Amino acid sequence: MNPADSGTRRSTSVIDLSQSSWINGPKWLQEQPTHQEHEKAPFPLIDPETDKELRPEIVAHKTSIEIPAKLGTHRYERFSAWHSAVTATSFLRHVIHSFKAGSDKCRGWHTFVIRTLQEYQDAETFLLKEVQRESFAEEIYCLSNGKHLPKNSPILSLCPILDNEGLLRVGGRISHLKEYLPTSEINPVILPKGHHISELLIRHHHEAVRHQGRHLTEGAIRSAGLWIVGVKRMVASLIHNCVVCRKLSCLTTRAVHLEVVEEMSSSSFINALRRFTSLRGPVKLFRSDRGTNFVGATDDLKIDAVNVEDGSVRKFLHHSGISWIFNAPHASHMGGVWERMIGLTRRILDSLLLDQKSKPLTHEMLVTLMTEVSAIINSRPIAQISTDPDSPMILRPSMLLTGKMDLAPAEAESLHLRDIYRADWKRVRYLADTFWQLWRKSNLQELQTRRKWQVDRSNLKVGDVVLMKDQSVHRNEWPMGIIRETFPSEDGKVLKIAVGIYKDRKSTTYVRPINEVVVLLE
Repeated sequence: MNPADSGTRRSTSVIDLSQSSWINGPKWLQEQPTHQEHEKAPFPLIDPETDKELRPEIVAHKTSIEIPAKLGTHRYERFSAWHSAVTATSFLRHVIHSFKAGSDKCRGWHTFVIRTLQEYQDAETFLLKEVQRESFAEEIYCLSNGKHLPKNSPILSLCPILDNEGLLRVGGRISHLKEYLPTSEINPVILPKGHHISELLIRHHHEAVRHQGRHLTEGAIRSAGLWIVGVKRMVASLIHNCVVCRKLSCLTTRAVHLEVVEEMSSSSFINALRRFTSLRGPVKLFRSDRGTNFVGATDDLKIDAVNVEDGSVRKFLHHSGISWIFNAPHASHMGGVWERMIGLTRRILDSLLLDQKSKPLTHEMLVTLMTEVSAIINSRPIAQISTDPDSPMILRPSMLLTGKMDLAPAEAESLHLRDIYRADWKRVRYLADTFWQLWRKSNLQELQTRRKWQVDRSNLKVGDVVLMKDQSVHRNEWPMGIIRETFPSEDGKVLKIAVGIYKDRKSTTYVRPINEVVVLLE
């Protein structure tokens, strides 16, 4: 019975409220129980399932799962070839697209073969972007939000940019050469130093040039539109650990012409010489060792042959016709230039024939092979590959021999295509001008790296007060002047100014570069 019923509910009988539990409470509160009885007193429990006033307990569990937004290029560490990595990536992309497309013919895991060049290139681009996201995440974030790169960035001097595909490329300072060079040459893709993907690419291009040394490997990487940070050290390390390169050694820097002869006789050599002069033009001077076929050919061709030590006779013959200079007997070192080329050619042949084993080559195959060997040797860079970020196309011996390069250069402004092919002298001038342009561009490699002025600053303006540096006097005596005129460059940067200085009641204007003045007041 509820004690509150005595005071709140109606009752038909008279109730003594003084004796009611509503006033006095339960009887066991008024009694004085012993300690033992208190311990044994039962305690009523409430059943939560039958008590309607208790709210049900709600238990919620939260599971936090971090889904990586990147594929993770560490997966590619099990690949040892660039082509295999790209093929696997293309297969994975194809399977993912098949699930999204929902086609019954091409759905889920199945056999896949790359059918188009675009599929292969898309896989390459995807793989390069994943590498850049992992290695240059901060740089990509800064470029995407229009912020300056951190000063400790390893690619700060490369002036990086983001292209339309989201690839990080070298920005450079020769964007005006776009009509002369392809975009991949002017803005190569940046890859990190020491990454496994970078190593795969270096190994891929090293094998493509048939293990022909560091310079040729670096040239192939640059021609492919790649800029690998620290590529020189990585290429040197790869060549040092390359088993094939331990057997071979890339050496000299001269152009070569290889001919296949049937036998080591004067007749065969003369026929080879006639083919050479028909392709390359007349020869002014020959140098060689004292091979019996060479000595016999000089008699048959009526060529003046002299000893290398006979200086007076050689000088006399220099003014008349063709000459042939033989080295002294037992002095093979005097022909070091071509002897090294012979060794290089033999090494190339060894590398090309590694898979041939003892399988013989036909005459046609041998002639084709020798032509390819000549092309490989003559495609190597003449000078050392520059590490500057805006390096243009490298000058090669093949350009000197043919006057051509992989991609045809732009025509001179004063000449049209019809004029070049109508007049031979115009075509010769066009080739000479093109070669001269390439020669001048090769000198840009020494000027490419932006080692300072890597942070944009406000341009100097007319009216700014400056100090003009003068090395002949102390700093506190440098003249003070006002900028009267600015000379912006093509990119809008003010690199040169005209400073007006008033001295001895005379006003004089000096033209100075901005690094020769100190701004006092803007």
